[in-house]
Amino acid sequence: MFKEPPKETKFYPIRITHRDQLWELALRSKAHWKYPVQYLEAARDGLKLSALQIGQGWGEIAATPGQWLGYYFILPSFSHCQLEHLWVEPDWIGKGVGGKLLEQAIQSVKNAGFHDTIQVYSDPDAEGFYLKYGFKRVGEVPSKVENGPMFPSLVLKV
Repeated sequence: MFKEPPKETKFYPIRITHRDQLWELALRSKAHWKYPVQYLEAARDGLKLSALQIGQGWGEIAATPGQWLGYYFILPSFSHCQLEHLWVEPDWIGKGVGGKLLEQAIQSVKNAGFHDTIQVYSDPDAEGFYLKYGFKRVGEVPSKVENGPMFPSLVLKV
């Protein structure tokens, strides 16, 4: 039904030493969606994982030998888990990497013992991707960037 990433894809835990590389990957992925340059500049700092976030949450990098394909990052709270980041290298968008990352993220939430919901504030162009995996739209939230888009708020019962 869904596309599959390369068979040699492996998943590795995110470490604090990965922060800058993950930030660069997120910037490339966000730029793929043709946002105005001014918006991308204003949004760039919000795409970087902080050391505090890495200490409080978890995530994985999808990689083949010599190349990172994408990553996800989860922040837990008392009531739900927030999918803070799910980014795919632009050359791999539409080739099953995002779906595999999302499946890994959902399984990791279950494995961590969370049985409520996963919430994501999706880029508008990615909403259909999440809906395809069973997420439901529950509203929308404003961008943290002035004059930015509204982001769909989506949840998945796990």
